Amino acid sequence: MDKQHNPLLRQQLEEFFQGQEVPENMRGLLESISNTYDDFERDHQQLEKRMEGHSQELNEANHKIKQEAERYKEAEALARKSEQILRSINEHINEAIFRHTSEKGIVYINHSFLDLFEFEDFKDVNNASVKTFFADENTWDELQKKLDNRGFYKNEEVLLIKNGGETFWGLMSCILSTDAHGNAFYDGAIVDIDAQKRTQNRLIAINEELKKANAELDRFVYSASHDLRAPLKSLLGLLQLIEYDTSGNIAGYLDKMRTSVQKLDYFIEEIIDYSMNARMERDSQLIDFDELIRQVLEKLQYLPGAIRIEKKVAVQGNCPFYSDRSRCLILFNNLLSNAITYHNLQQAQPLILIKVEVVPEEATVTIQDNGKGIDEKHLDDIFKMFYRASVSSNGSGLGLYIVKEILQKLNGSIQVSSTLNQGSSFTFTIPNSPPDND
Repeated sequence: MDKQHNPLLRQQLEEFFQGQEVPENMRGLLESISNTYDDFERDHQQLEKRMEGHSQELNEANHKIKQEAERYKEAEALARKSEQILRSINEHINEAIFRHTSEKGIVYINHSFLDLFEFEDFKDVNNASVKTFFADENTWDELQKKLDNRGFYKNEEVLLIKNGGETFWGLMSCILSTDAHGNAFYDGAIVDIDAQKRTQNRLIAINEELKKANAELDRFVYSASHDLRAPLKSLLGLLQLIEYDTSGNIAGYLDKMRTSVQKLDYFIEEIIDYSMNARMERDSQLIDFDELIRQVLEKLQYLPGAIRIEKKVAVQGNCPFYSDRSRCLILFNNLLSNAITYHNLQQAQPLILIKVEVVPEEATVTIQDNGKGIDEKHLDDIFKMFYRASVSSNGSGLGLYIVKEILQKLNGSIQVSSTLNQGSSFTFTIPNSPPDND
């Protein structure tokens, strides 16, 4: 048996010929078959090598795919966790969160938004414009300009309106973003600062009141000290004159002393009225205007010239009227004493008209005289503390100021019209304030 034949072919030939010599005529064929076997084995070996290489590449690829799959799972789990965290934050923070687009309006809100604006469900807000939640819609337009220019705004104080129509103050921040398709949207947050804002406004109002009180106190100390000392100095001077007087004109001195004491008493009374109005709470009693006016006129009858002035009183309306009687007395006293003090006694018929109109909601009082009148240039200042419209005025400058302060306390108002040398008309209105029986 030829040793050069392919080992597999040689084994098969040996089994077939069983030790006999291969015939000559078959040797060429067997040689050709042997070569085919060799080519097959060689190709098979090369194929196995290539398969081993591909298998290794496939294993490496599978390993990479498995690694990528693991990383994807980890990223997906992390994304789910982040989404859960963001959802939890959005649903549990106090800030109202929203997303708004120009085309669809509101496309997302959290529960705090529903609670803050008093809505029951997202569908009640879906596709609405944020603009509709502003008490003044122009505010949203102004804020949108900031977004367009800067891309964001932060901590803007805005007045918003709830579903039921109630307004409140919010602190608003917003940022302009775009999605993967280039579509713009606004992400915003609103913090309810209504309580803080109202407290701030109260503090501002209190601060303004303190500034006003300090300014008034400065003016009061300066003017009061002067006005209190003036009659006292006059008394001291008159006492010195009496001490050295030898003419026996004591009665004249006493008359002047009486005038100084009355002026001092009147000024002290006005200080007491001012103090009472500033520190005492508003009261409510049934007001009989006829009786109240009679009481005031009786008190003022001894003012110089009072007896020569005709007083006409007309009270209209019979519905019960309630207000602070002590403050009403001061109102009538100060206005009527001015009408008497600054009257023109040289005319034929000095007159003061007092008209009261009472309706269920309010009382309107007009006190009109044909006295000296007030120059128009002083009308804006006559209600200021210690303001005197005339250099010849002997008043304290507190009377009309106290009138204004009392009317503010009573939630009332006052108007004045006057013409120099013809007279003045003061009209004030005070609300009907029955006592609270609860």
